[in-house]
Amino acid sequence: MSGKISDNLGRSSGLIKGASAGMSDLRPYFKSYCSTNVVTSNATWTLVTFDDNHSDVGGTYDEDNSRWTPGEEGVYLIIAQIHLAWASGVSDYLHVGLCKNGSTSRAAGGLIIGRDSAGAAKTSPNTLAIGLMDLDGDDYVECRIYQTSGGAADVDAGDYEKNYFEAFKIA
Repeated sequence: MSGKISDNLGRSSGLIKGASAGMSDLRPYFKSYCSTNVVTSNATWTLVTFDDNHSDVGGTYDEDNSRWTPGEEGVYLIIAQIHLAWASGVSDYLHVGLCKNGSTSRAAGGLIIGRDSAGAAKTSPNTLAIGLMDLDGDDYVECRIYQTSGGAADVDAGDYEKNYFEAFKIA
């Protein structure tokens, strides 16, 4: 699938290439996984360590700091999903934050949040954060989580289908 994006005045604003074109056409692009457990404290934003880099087209993902710097200005689709293991009966929240330049504030597009209410019967919340960010070449994005279980909770590492962080340029 490919086609032009246009605004309501008929002006073209970019070319979109779909899955049939391959992810390498969506440059820069990265996808990384969490291979080691990350212990999170209650009511604290915690950086998630995505240390198993699956794809890095453009070479802009930094495994040491678990952050992605696109290297060029554009609009990017940023996605992170976290699976958290916590005690049965917890009835609070898991927030997954896509943080621009380390900010946990929504001001000026600095934070996109995915949120899950655990509920008393839910022992393993799985939360997705997805959104668009305008980034300069030297901006960076990282994934942080904030949970309110009342104690420490672990990111269920090693399950690559449940814990990932990825991004690619769309315009």
